[in-house]
Amino acid sequence: PPLMPALLPALPVADPDIALLRRLRDALEAHL
Repeated sequence: PPLMPALLPALPVADPDIALLRRLRDALEAHL
């Protein structure tokens, strides 16, 4: 199963953290 949807509900709601995860995911996808 996808890792992000499984992890996001468990993370504390913090906009900077979510934005960082999105940038990290986008950066990883850009390399694929």
